[in-house]
Amino acid sequence: MPCFIFSISQLIRDVISSYVDIENKNILHFSPEKNLYKFLKAKARIITVDIAPAFYLNIDDAIRYADATRLQFNDQSFDLLIPNHILEHIPDDRAAMKEMYRVLRDDGLAILQVPYSETLSSTIEGPFINDPHKQEFLYGQKDHVRIYSRKDYIDRLQECGFCVTVLTPGDLAAFKNHAVQEEESV
Repeated sequence: MPCFIFSISQLIRDVISSYVDIENKNILHFSPEKNLYKFLKAKARIITVDIAPAFYLNIDDAIRYADATRLQFNDQSFDLLIPNHILEHIPDDRAAMKEMYRVLRDDGLAILQVPYSETLSSTIEGPFINDPHKQEFLYGQKDHVRIYSRKDYIDRLQECGFCVTVLTPGDLAAFKNHAVQEEESV
């Protein structure tokens, strides 16, 4: 399943507009999506990061290099984290989750959306699979290193300290024109 970031970023923007006050908040936006970045920048203090920042210079020329498994920010620095569809690309996703939890304020919010399967009983991953064709076959995209099972993904987040709330398709019905798939949760 490919990452359809444009539609997903529209959905996230609309969910934030409806449920989250971001006025003057500190936001850490990983691998920024252009339209979502513009929306956030108009309302909040935003820092954008990626492991390959040059790819995003056309979105934010102040983007910083960051390895999500070793973030260079103080503890509890951010009110909102948006690492949208990045964890499936990171070999040590648990280290990245722990770092994200560390830099998130106690009363903060992280929107941690990834591709997952409702039918898998456990996550499928192979850290030693470096063949893009095998990765695409197994995980749905050439640069993914896993496909999560929904339960396992939630368990991993909780193990790292997150309190997880899943917005189901029913919760997102008002935003149905922006979702990639009718069954996709946030």
